[in-house]
Amino acid sequence: MKKDQSSNTSSSLKNVYYVSPYLCILISIGLIGITAITITLSIAYAKQFIPKDIPINLLWKNEAFQIIVLFIGLLILMYIGTIKEAFQLYGKMIIQDDRLVFKALFRRSRTLYFNEIKHIGIGSAPNGLKWIYFSKVPIPPKELRNFYRVNMSKQTMYLPYREEVAKSLKHYLPKELSRAL
Repeated sequence: MKKDQSSNTSSSLKNVYYVSPYLCILISIGLIGITAITITLSIAYAKQFIPKDIPINLLWKNEAFQIIVLFIGLLILMYIGTIKEAFQLYGKMIIQDDRLVFKALFRRSRTLYFNEIKHIGIGSAPNGLKWIYFSKVPIPPKELRNFYRVNMSKQTMYLPYREEVAKSLKHYLPKELSRAL
C-alpha cells in the first residue's frame, strides 16, 4: 500500500528539469539570428567592397576582408562561450533513483551518485539569485556567498533555484541529503 501511494506522488512530480528553460529558447533564437545576420552582411560586404580580380596574397590586405574575418571570429568566440557555459545556459538535470545526471548540448553528461554527494544546499550570488549546489568536495563559505566564484566540474554542479526543482529534490534525494535543502 505504501509503494502505491509513493508512486502516485512521484508520478505527479517531474524528474527532468531544464536549468533555464526561457534562457535556452532566448539563446537559441539569438544564436540563429546573429549567425544569419553575420553571414548575410559578410556576403553583402564582400560583394560590394572586395574586387573579384584580387589575388589571394593581397586579400589579407583588403580592409573589407579583415572586417569580415573579425565578425566571423567574434561569432566563433560567441559559440565557444555558449558551449563552455552549456550546463548553466541550456543544460538539464535528470533525477534518477540513485543519481543526478546533468546533460548539455555538445558536452559530456556528468553524473553525481547520491552516495558520493557530500555537500548540498542553496547558495546565493551578490545580485540575490539563489542556486542549488551539489558537490563531492567541500565548498568554502566565501564561495557560497558569491556563487559566481564556484566553478562547475565533475565534482561540483549547480543550477538556478526554482521551487519546483527543490520540491522534487526533497522528494527523491535520500533523507540525509534532502534535509540540507
